[in-house]
Amino acid sequence: MENYRPEISFARDALSVCGPDAAVEHGQVIAHYKLRCTSEQVGAIASALCFEHTVELSPSLIGAGYLATEIAGRTGDVSQIDATTFACEIRYPAAAASGGLTTLLTLVMGNAGFFPEVELTGLDLPESLQKAFLGPKFGIEGLRQNLGRLEGPITGTALKPLGASATELAAIAGQMAEGGIEILKEDDGISTQAYAPFAERVARCSAAVREAADRSNNTCLYFPNITGPQETLIDRAMFAQDAGAGGVELLPGPMGLDSVRMLAELPDLKIPVAVHSAWTGGMCRPPNPALSYAVAFGLLPRLAGADISIMPGFGGRFGLPKNACRETADILGSPIGGTSSTLPMVGGGLTFDRIDEYVSLYGNDVILLISGALFEADGTLIENCREFVRRTRLATRNLKYATGDSRREG
Repeated sequence: MENYRPEISFARDALSVCGPDAAVEHGQVIAHYKLRCTSEQVGAIASALCFEHTVELSPSLIGAGYLATEIAGRTGDVSQIDATTFACEIRYPAAAASGGLTTLLTLVMGNAGFFPEVELTGLDLPESLQKAFLGPKFGIEGLRQNLGRLEGPITGTALKPLGASATELAAIAGQMAEGGIEILKEDDGISTQAYAPFAERVARCSAAVREAADRSNNTCLYFPNITGPQETLIDRAMFAQDAGAGGVELLPGPMGLDSVRMLAELPDLKIPVAVHSAWTGGMCRPPNPALSYAVAFGLLPRLAGADISIMPGFGGRFGLPKNACRETADILGSPIGGTSSTLPMVGGGLTFDRIDEYVSLYGNDVILLISGALFEADGTLIENCREFVRRTRLATRNLKYATGDSRREG
């Protein structure tokens, strides 16, 4: 039997599914990639990105008409970083990203996730798309207002361990709040298990934090982890708010970034949203990451509207490069389309002796996350939390003297 190839017409009218009055986004999405290849391979890889992420047909098939000129991506600036690494821009039509965050993410890093040569390192969005992202509901300024801390790094920790009962976790949470911890988020593994049922745990921990904070005259925001079945996500978020939680924590790796966006834009949810980097590490792990650290932990949480992005720092058991940590913090602190910025919460093995180094790198707008060290250090948990707070305040003052910054510390 002869191979059958139908005649295909790629006229614009034949492809329209939105109707003549549909709003069309204008401008270009400029995606920045790092290509790990030789100079002879750059052109082919860039061309593959242009077509694989849009029409998903070969250039020879679509010809030189509308799809080629208006839909397919185009290669922008290309520059050589070293002998086997190139920086490459691909310019996509903004109209191809209309439909929200999920459509944008698919456009810039859909099938290329299978290409070991390709790493997404940044995005430039046109104004027509920037306005589609509302950003964090609270952002850095709103979080500071809730805490009553106008300036200076903020202290944070993780409530653990998995396997403890709701009563046990509440007792630990109360001690941390009494010790002066300002952001208390649950460990990423604690979710909806039977060890500490969600409703009981959140109610007990919220009450314990509130009572301890009142007793010690400290402000502590408790962020329960609401990661779990998608169909009851909003119910868990609203339960946490009603129970008196100071915010909610979500893992966008298993749950999806659009779940974060949905919570951030939910009118009835009036508490901050924090996201945790668990499960996303595989996308930015050397030697062939698909996403840069700054994109995975900075840009994407920022676009989704997270108020806090929880991630590893440098020098701990995950050991991110310092320059990647700084780039991530810069992206989180850079507003998109005039919206609020996101506060980094960094840890993953942070210890007391590295507080000065972290404050020196991250500066004013950071939540320092010390967890295991609070349990391991000499002294009671309350005493160790107080020592963490003391050292953070001291590191902040030392940084101000070193830089000549005389602004008041909150």
